[in-house]
Amino acid sequence: MLIEAPDGGAVMIGDAAYTSEIFAAGDDADLTRWNGQYDDRDAWSKSLTRLHDVHAHAVHFCHDTDVVTQ
Repeated sequence: MLIEAPDGGAVMIGDAAYTSEIFAAGDDADLTRWNGQYDDRDAWSKSLTRLHDVHAHAVHFCHDTDVVTQ
């Protein structure tokens, strides 16, 4: 979910990246511990790239209490 705000947008990332570490690592993420993070690695990678390209002010995760601010 993308949220637009005067001070910058935010992304509620859902299951696109379970943790802030996965989001930051992108294609280099070690997902061995996260069985089920993706069904199709190429499609997942493209989706994550699109989320990075948004350059959101804040990214909120469903499976992680960290919030990434840029």
